[in-house]
Amino acid sequence: MDTLYENKDYNLKEIFNVLYKRIWVIICSAIILAVAAFFITDIMFLPQYDSSTRMYVVVRKDESTTITASELQLGSQVIKDYMILTNSKSVVEKVIQNLSLQTTYSNLVKSIKVTNPTDTRIIDIKVSYKDPLIAQKIADNLRDTASDFAKNIMNIDRISVVEKASLSSLPSSPNKTLNTQIG
Repeated sequence: MDTLYENKDYNLKEIFNVLYKRIWVIICSAIILAVAAFFITDIMFLPQYDSSTRMYVVVRKDESTTITASELQLGSQVIKDYMILTNSKSVVEKVIQNLSLQTTYSNLVKSIKVTNPTDTRIIDIKVSYKDPLIAQKIADNLRDTASDFAKNIMNIDRISVVEKASLSSLPSSPNKTLNTQIG
C-alpha cells in the first residue's frame, strides 16, 4: 500500500495534485494567519506618529552679511556637536518639563532621531510618539530648546528654522498591511 510518507520518487504532477487536493487547507491557513497578524498588530501595537523639523546652523564671527569660508567650515564641524547636544539629558529633560510630559529621559530619547543630510549644515529632528499633536510639539520644543542651549554653550550666533514640525495624520507604524501580508 503506497502512502504519502514512503520513500518513493515523486514527479511534479503528483506533488501539484496533492497540493490541489489540500488547497482549501492552504487557503484557510493563509486567511487565518493573515487575520491573526492584522488583529495582533491592531491590538498589541500602539500606533506611532512621526513629526519632523529642520534647522540651519550658521556660525558667525562678525556681523557682516557675507559668510566666509572659515565660517562655513566651522559650521560643518559644529553640526556633530549640535546633534549630540540635541539628545543630551539636559535638553530632553527641559522639553519634558516644558510640555509636562509623563515620560522619562530614557523613554523619550528613544523616540528622537537627529540626523544631518550629507554635505549640509541642516539638521533634521524626527520625533515618533503615540499622539501626533504631542509629537509635533516635542519636535518644535526640542528644536527651540536645543537652539537656546547651543547659543549659550557653543556660542552659535544663528540657528534658523527651515521647516516647522509637521502634524502627521497617518501613523508611521505599525504597518498593518505589511504585517498582514507577512502573516
